[in-house]
Amino acid sequence: MRRRVLLCSVGLSIGLSTAAAGAERTFKNKYFNIEVIWFERAPGIDFPPDYLVATMEDIVAELQKTQTFKQVLRQGEKARIADAPTLRLTGVVTKYKKGSRRTRMFKRLVPWLAYGTPIGNTEITATIRFVDCATNAVVVERKMTGAIGKWAEGMAGGESIAATRTLAKNVAQLASERF
Repeated sequence: MRRRVLLCSVGLSIGLSTAAAGAERTFKNKYFNIEVIWFERAPGIDFPPDYLVATMEDIVAELQKTQTFKQVLRQGEKARIADAPTLRLTGVVTKYKKGSRRTRMFKRLVPWLAYGTPIGNTEITATIRFVDCATNAVVVERKMTGAIGKWAEGMAGGESIAATRTLAKNVAQLASERF
């Protein structure tokens, strides 16, 4: 009896994981274009305007690198083929921690004093949505993060705005996996 229950549960879990994988595959090569919309700020989040611009540009650049879509469009740009299946990427910045370049530089120079602590790190958290433009249905929704920490670019601790690039890379990786 135990063996039968075990075999049934293993078969059920394999069937469910196969069904889930099948659902993910339905999006592969379905969309030709993606339109990246300006991210918004959640109420009370003091996310700098130049970071919004950097986020948009970094996401566009990273999506282009993946070659997942025929065209990567900024908000307001028109696709070459108007009726091609298109996704819309939207996002809301829900958390922003400014960080400190000086502290990151200190952590880099004296790592044993600040070992394992997140002090000085710049962190961005955004809820992103991939929306089918034809149906306005949310295809994928995910909380994504971008950060720059102790091992930031160079000895000087790196620019805090580089956290937008990390966020963009994470978004592009998700897009290439799902679409």
